Amino acid sequence: MSKKGKKNRKKMARERQRRRKWNTFLRMVNYGIRNITRNLWLTLAAVAIMVITLAVILSTVLVSVASSDTIKLISDKVGASIYIKADVSEKDRKEMQDKLSSLDNVKSVEFISAKQAKEDFAKRNSNNSERLKALYEATDRFPATFRIILEDIKDFKSLDNFVKTDETYKKNRSEQDPSFEDKSNSNTVEKIGRTINVVQKAGFALAIVSICLAILIVFNTIRMAIFNRRDEIEMMKLIGASRSFIRGPFIVEAIVYGMISALVSTIAVAIGTLSIRDKLSNYGIGMDRVSQLLTVYIGLVLLFMLLIGAVIGMISSFLATKKHLKI
Repeated sequence: MSKKGKKNRKKMARERQRRRKWNTFLRMVNYGIRNITRNLWLTLAAVAIMVITLAVILSTVLVSVASSDTIKLISDKVGASIYIKADVSEKDRKEMQDKLSSLDNVKSVEFISAKQAKEDFAKRNSNNSERLKALYEATDRFPATFRIILEDIKDFKSLDNFVKTDETYKKNRSEQDPSFEDKSNSNTVEKIGRTINVVQKAGFALAIVSICLAILIVFNTIRMAIFNRRDEIEMMKLIGASRSFIRGPFIVEAIVYGMISALVSTIAVAIGTLSIRDKLSNYGIGMDRVSQLLTVYIGLVLLFMLLIGAVIGMISSFLATKKHLKI
């Protein structure tokens, strides 16, 4: 036989082998999907537990994203106030504002004139007649204000140094000392941060417990499937079926559980979260990135959840087949 003929025979043999492997894989997938309907109640129980598990995992991720955005939103509103004379000259005002803007840890500086400060006070207390009366009876010498937003809400060193050393400020300083009025807010932010941290840790702990429970439920589902098909498995062994062919359908079955659960949980969490997004935003909770994840990047989120569901299913089925499938 010629060399060309031998090459063709080898090529055809490899092609037949590839086709056999592909057909074997398709049969395993087919058997695995058919197995799902054989134990309907166990299937529903496994899917329900996995839906809850994956919903907890996705919710934990979304809470983590929303909490970090909320802290950032609050931090952006926290700062310090430095008071100066109402009749400060434009030159001195600009010089001080430029110096403050160039300080370390300063994100932005806003100048509020005495007139504007008085108007803002009146608006904030429009329903408080006693405060309004006190305002109008008081002197017009309302101080002007530099409203400063900081990068780190706990670091006031650069501002302390400014008010102690800057000559232009000393010349124009108000009788009212720099209040750093929102320092108490920084403590509030820290408390909120600690609370969110506890919630996040609790969420992760709940996710881990849910994953363990899901693995246990799917494990038992696969164990029952192995028990119910024990005669069929024995027959497959007798006719020489490979280990992977016998084990494969159970792995496919568990992966399908995970993927169905991932789809259901992602849709449920997305619809639920988006339905209350506006209400949460009104309470000051940062929902912008969460909204993006559940709209613009929903495909990637779903892919991530499908992967997690498939991995949980694979782990469960691997443990079950290793323990109960005597091959």
